[in-house]
Amino acid sequence: MYSTMLFIDKYQPKNESELLNTEWSKVKSFLDQPIKGKFLLVLGLPGVGKSATVTALAKDFEILVLNASMSRNKQAIQSLVGAFCSQGSLFGKKKLVLVDELDAISGRSDSGGLAELKAIVESTSVPIIATANDLNHDKFSALLRKAEVVTLTPPSWGRITEFLADVCTKEGVTFTDAQLKKIAIASQGDVRAALNDLQSSVSGDSLMDIEEFDRETRGELLQSLALIFKTKDPLIAQQALDRLDEPLLNQINYPIVYSGENSVRYWLEENVIHEYDGDAVYQALKNISFTDVLQGRIRRTGYWRFLSYVRDFLGPGVALAKTEKNTKQTPYKIIFRSPKRNPQLWWITSSTKKLVAQKVARLTHTSHQYALKELSYIKPLLLQDQDYFEWEPNELKWLNK
Repeated sequence: MYSTMLFIDKYQPKNESELLNTEWSKVKSFLDQPIKGKFLLVLGLPGVGKSATVTALAKDFEILVLNASMSRNKQAIQSLVGAFCSQGSLFGKKKLVLVDELDAISGRSDSGGLAELKAIVESTSVPIIATANDLNHDKFSALLRKAEVVTLTPPSWGRITEFLADVCTKEGVTFTDAQLKKIAIASQGDVRAALNDLQSSVSGDSLMDIEEFDRETRGELLQSLALIFKTKDPLIAQQALDRLDEPLLNQINYPIVYSGENSVRYWLEENVIHEYDGDAVYQALKNISFTDVLQGRIRRTGYWRFLSYVRDFLGPGVALAKTEKNTKQTPYKIIFRSPKRNPQLWWITSSTKKLVAQKVARLTHTSHQYALKELSYIKPLLLQDQDYFEWEPNELKWLNK
């Protein structure tokens, strides 16, 4: 029976026998014998299974997880990690602190977090494990001196093919070796992406013959888009949205302005015409456009409960608009609400300079007029201290041009 759960949730490894990497024994060794004054840093590409490896091996531990969606400044780490490490376990279990996506700690919102984490590593006997894609930044240098490093190697496409075959067998989905091989090779070692591609290819009790999986490195946003466009199950579409950190809607005050490339609503609007045909396009765009009405009501009334309906219209609403799946693998495109990509919005680019000057004036205690006058000369300095200024994507693009 085909599952209505996301495969990436259902097939999370539960023990060491289900792990696809070969370096898990080093992680287990650290859990069995943690080194005083050291923490374990697990490095690897996205989707290789860093967090999954730790949680599978630490099933007998009481785990405190600090992920990228949480505040991880000095005060937060002090209150959460400090208290967790100093108190006894309610269940008599060993304790573990997992700092997920350590490389995402940045900006003034996480100020002092790295130094506080280093202090806790030096003082606690509770094992601390952190995961990261890459830590090539000077701000991590002091913390890295306290790290034991393990780098997870992406599994081979052959190993991923075997894993996908096992998933299909358990789900009662018929497949050919060629179909699974195509998905595995396209994943480039990203198991999470392979599972998402597999699930988006399921039609009934068999796999569709996808013409081509063309991926440089598919982020979770693109993987979720594929699930929404390919599935006809509203629960899967809903779960695909729930896993995203990106905003569903454009949160700034000017609807015409495209704030970055992560607003889910814009991505759906731009790409639905490439996935659907005829009446399905009309129904999908009708559902997407209704989220504008809901956003207007949220802004007028402050009633954020409407956001749950936005989720329903963007996820299940788009997924159920079609009558049949498109078997072609569609390369999803960025939208053209960005002023640098759409000459008709040139006035936004010029206003970006004023926004940058306003931020510089506020944070350096100078006048807006003076900041605007000197802006062209101090661009390199502003780019050197990005954490302090917390530049928005459109501001960074202006500074880099």
